[in-house]
Amino acid sequence: MHARTSLILGAALVVSCLILGLFFGQPSAGQPPVLPAKPAGPYHAVPVGNFVVVVDPATGQCWTRLVQSPEIRDDPKTAWVSLGTPVKK
Repeated sequence: MHARTSLILGAALVVSCLILGLFFGQPSAGQPPVLPAKPAGPYHAVPVGNFVVVVDPATGQCWTRLVQSPEIRDDPKTAWVSLGTPVKK
């Protein structure tokens, strides 16, 4: 008797999981449609210790700058140091 009850409960559990799985990915009635993600900006900045590294993902070009304080006001032409492109030799 116990084996038969366990088998029925197991089968009911499998069937209910299958039914729930069919409806899991569908949006609900009042939910707005999913919009495509907006593309990221043209540059990515990463803080590394006292430096900031900026990467252009389209070309792979990298630049770095020492950031000591927000009051830093040096020449923009010499403040950023080019690290080159790691994909080009």
